[in-house]
Amino acid sequence: MQLDHCPQLAEPIAEARKLEDEIKELAVARAKHQGLDEDPRLKDPNDRFFEDLESFAMFKCAFYDCFECKKPYFGGL
Repeated sequence: MQLDHCPQLAEPIAEARKLEDEIKELAVARAKHQGLDEDPRLKDPNDRFFEDLESFAMFKCAFYDCFECKKPYFGGL
């Protein structure tokens, strides 16, 4: 995405992307811990999550910002 025309958005967008990447990493780790990496949907070629654990983890896992430290934490499936 070109942000040359709107430089004031560059930093907030970079921060949002960094947070998204962090949550994706946490979601995949939590999905593996919960056994979601063995879900039949990941092996079904007709399913939208076929061989896409990251998207499935983001779909199934809820993360929230801690009101004290502002870091994401796992809130449940």
